[in-house]
Amino acid sequence: MNTYAWELRNVTQRFGDFTAVNDISLAGKRGSVTALLGPNGSGKSTTMDALLGLRKPTSGEASMLGMAPSKAIAKGLVGAMLQNGGMPQDLRVAEILRAMSAMTANPAPLSEVVEKANLGSLMKRKQASLSGGERQRVRLALALLGRASLLVLDEPTNAMDVSARRDFWRTLREEATNGGMTVLFATHYLQEAADAADRVVVLAKGNVISDRPLQEMFASQVVISGHLPGGADERSLSRFCPAGTRIETHGESFRLLVTESSRDARSGQQTSDVLLRRLLTETRARGLRVSARSIDDIYTELVEGENK
Repeated sequence: MNTYAWELRNVTQRFGDFTAVNDISLAGKRGSVTALLGPNGSGKSTTMDALLGLRKPTSGEASMLGMAPSKAIAKGLVGAMLQNGGMPQDLRVAEILRAMSAMTANPAPLSEVVEKANLGSLMKRKQASLSGGERQRVRLALALLGRASLLVLDEPTNAMDVSARRDFWRTLREEATNGGMTVLFATHYLQEAADAADRVVVLAKGNVISDRPLQEMFASQVVISGHLPGGADERSLSRFCPAGTRIETHGESFRLLVTESSRDARSGQQTSDVLLRRLLTETRARGLRVSARSIDDIYTELVEGENK
C-alpha cells in the first residue's frame, strides 16, 4: 500500500505569463491532517485543483491513494468541498442528501451523516434559504456521504460562525483519528490551521515557504524584550546576538526575535539563554522578559519575507 494518501510532484501551473503555482512537491501520509495556509492569491485553490485533476498542470503530476486523481475519484475514495459548484436551489436539504445517497455506491447511513454535519434542524429547508455557513455544512455532509478515505477541502469554514467552525473541526478530527480518514484543507485562517492540522504548509506567491508542524515553528521562536537606560540601538545590541536575530528598537526599549535553531557550542544551552545571560552581565539592560513569539508574528514574517 502506498504510504501517501496524496502527492504532488514538481507541479507548476501557469496562466500565460503568470505563475500561480511554482514547482510544488508535497505529499500527505494516510491518516494525517494537513493545512495549506496562505493569503488570498497564494496558490492554495490552484494547488487543490491540480491535486483533484480539475485542471491539468503546466508541468508535474498528482496522485491520490497511489493512483491518478480521476481513478481515485471514480472509485469513490475521495470526498471534496470546493469554493465553486452549486446545488439545486429549489430542493430541500433532505432531498439533496437522498438524491446523492442514491447515486453513491456505498453510502454512509444518512442519519450518521446528518449528525456529523449538524444538519438536523435544516433538513426541511430549501437550499436557497440557507446561509453561507449552513450551505458549507451541507457540503460537508455530501463529502462524508461516500465514506471517502481522503477528504480535500478548499476554505471549508468560510461564512461559518465560531461555534459552527468549532463543531466542523471536531467532526473532522474524529474522522481522522477514529476513522483513519486523511484530510487536506486550504485556509487563510491562521488559528484554524494551528488548531486543526498536524502539519501546516505555508504558501505565498505560489511557492512553499514553510512545511512543518506549526507548533514546532512556534516553539522555536523566542522574544527577549527590555530597555537600556540612555537608549537602545541596533548596532550595540547586535554584538550580543546570534546570527539571524531580528532586532527592534524604540528609544530605550528593545525587542530581540531569536530562533532556537541550535544550541551554543560552548555551553550547550539554548541560544536565547546564552543571550539573556550576556544581556544581564555585560549590559545595563533592565526589565528583561522572555516570551514565545505569537503565531501571527511568525506567519506575517514568513509571508512578508516572500513578498519582498
